[in-house]
Amino acid sequence: MSAELTQERGNLRPYADYSLERKAEVLALVQANGGNIDRTAKETGIPHQTIRFWFANSHRFSNLQIQKELDLASKSESNAHLLANSIASHNLDEASLSQKATAFGIMVDKMQLLRGQPTSINEHVNSENLTVILQSVLAEITPSE
Repeated sequence: MSAELTQERGNLRPYADYSLERKAEVLALVQANGGNIDRTAKETGIPHQTIRFWFANSHRFSNLQIQKELDLASKSESNAHLLANSIASHNLDEASLSQKATAFGIMVDKMQLLRGQPTSINEHVNSENLTVILQSVLAEITPSE
């Protein structure tokens, strides 16, 4: 990242030039944050307008972004494993069990998001179809006389 001074609304502020790799990392983080650019801006310290511009032009980074998403998914999975082990050996002097469980859920959610896997179950079955399904299962497991 190089820094120069640029004029913005009468104020001088440093101009940052980010590498393609950094842009792809940030776009992968946007994906991990469920598309929330403002949250990603807060986490990275990069202005949200800059991230919005990158997002709008993300086709320029798509191959690199996919690799960064997979890398981030692997890191999230490693963190989920570490958190799971930490929960198993919970020490009351450290973070609360609830905090660790929440962090674990977030890591798994991010891992699944980055891998394009579902993060929630949102299939709905209407009650009539469910009745038919249950009746057919019961007919199969009920001994005939």
